[in-house]
Amino acid sequence: MSNIQEIKGEIKDIIRQIHQGGGIEPFNKDIFLIAVNVAGTTYYKENYEDIIPELVKGIKLDLYREAGNKYDEKAILVKYNDIKLGYVPQKDNTVIANLMDGGKLIYGVVDYVCYRPEDYVDYKWLQIHINLFLKD
Repeated sequence: MSNIQEIKGEIKDIIRQIHQGGGIEPFNKDIFLIAVNVAGTTYYKENYEDIIPELVKGIKLDLYREAGNKYDEKAILVKYNDIKLGYVPQKDNTVIANLMDGGKLIYGVVDYVCYRPEDYVDYKWLQIHINLFLKD
């Protein structure tokens, strides 16, 4: 009598595939981290009129660490086509900044944009909601 148990289910199929010379695909999906509203959009509004039509769901945004930022040592700048949109909110940026400082590639993807210039007299209100991903 043997104390080796029979392997069942999906793992059995994977082991059989390996024994038959097949490979296993590595995990190749990027990892969702957090959803945030871009902070500070009212300060960087010079080019909004030109780019708002381009900021549609699924558009990729670039993130840059600003370790020397005098207001926030964990600052993460959000850009689209080299246009500064704002920052990852300070309350949400510590873990993301640490990952970036460790060499990980983090990027944003537009979930939705809400732009209502008619609601405010002194400035144009823009909300950019993004999802942040870790490139695996």
